[in-house]
Amino acid sequence: MKKIFVTFFVFITSMIGWACTALIISGDATADGRPVMLKHQDADKLNKKMAYFQGKKYAFMGVVNADCDSAEVWAGTNEVGFCIMNTAAYNFREDSLPCTMDREGLVMAEVLGECKTLEDFEAYLNSNTKNKKKPLGVEANFGVIDANGGAAFYEVNNTRWVKIDVNKEKDGYKVVTNFCSAGRKEDYKGVERLQTATAIMKENFQKGKTFDHEQILNLISRSYRHELLGVNFTSKNCPKYFVDQDFIPRKSTASCVVFEGVKANDNPHKTVMWTLLGYPACGVAIPMMMVGKQESMPSYMVPDKTGLSQMCSQSLALKNTYVFPLTISNGERYFDAEALLKGKDKQTALVECAQKAEKKINTTFSYIYDRFYSGELDEKTFVSMYHSQTMTYWELYINAYKDWKVKK
Repeated sequence: MKKIFVTFFVFITSMIGWACTALIISGDATADGRPVMLKHQDADKLNKKMAYFQGKKYAFMGVVNADCDSAEVWAGTNEVGFCIMNTAAYNFREDSLPCTMDREGLVMAEVLGECKTLEDFEAYLNSNTKNKKKPLGVEANFGVIDANGGAAFYEVNNTRWVKIDVNKEKDGYKVVTNFCSAGRKEDYKGVERLQTATAIMKENFQKGKTFDHEQILNLISRSYRHELLGVNFTSKNCPKYFVDQDFIPRKSTASCVVFEGVKANDNPHKTVMWTLLGYPACGVAIPMMMVGKQESMPSYMVPDKTGLSQMCSQSLALKNTYVFPLTISNGERYFDAEALLKGKDKQTALVECAQKAEKKINTTFSYIYDRFYSGELDEKTFVSMYHSQTMTYWELYINAYKDWKVKK
């Protein structure tokens, strides 16, 4: 009996490690007509990096595991404005086909290299879910936006798929976690995070207003609200420590990406993939765009000589030093809410450091991006200015956390 319990606990723990929270806001519901998509990723492999690829038809970039050299992307965009991400599901497999599962990253890399529109992706799904000799090896929600105004979630397994068109959602947005609505209800996972994210959106979202990446990251990915427990920790009411269980950000969070797409039929090169590598309270979102080759990507977002991203390494170091400092007994299951939300020893709260740095980054970037989006700057001039700014973002990030020394 004891062995059964241990096995069950390990199984549940491994499932929790693959949890994610995702959101799509329809361009039909925003003031500027641009769709927005969030992937808050939890994973067993925490070291992430950005990578650039040339696919069959299109070049693309995405978040990948630092120890992976193959095209296995966990959120990405391509040169024609097609963006995709996923959340794992645990209630939608309906077959017993012999195949390797957990191939979502490989599938996303493949479609980024081939797809331009939602219709292209649907054609890909139609072709591959009928191939029983070579199953997709997936059980997931895929979130997709394109440069034609498309915005949808797709619940996909080896034999079928179900589309949720976010443009037809009455609220103008859709939140998903780790189950498919077309799957088995008794196997739903991530319900607690869904409740929290949905409550946050209901309270803060208004149709006809632009809901940008800063708001999304601060309201969702940096929220220490727990709807089931009825708590919402802030600098005014946070405890010293609290259990790390079913909050949206947690120890297993590996990255956050907010895609800001373009309004229908606009220049797809205006798509911005705001990418935060590491833990959201200890990192900042960097604007990544398909306006250059791999060599022009920010040096701190791609591997250094150690094979790791400087940005991700710094964020994880801050998290391990200050957010999860306890290592004895069950200490690793508790997070330091005071360090996160209130600050201590005259240090600014970690979440506030992220917010301040991110606001400065956004202001710096917006100065040139808004002029590019309006047509005041041509693309060549914008690209030159954009790439000259990248080290400024890193300096703003490091300076924001200068009082928080990390363990070497």
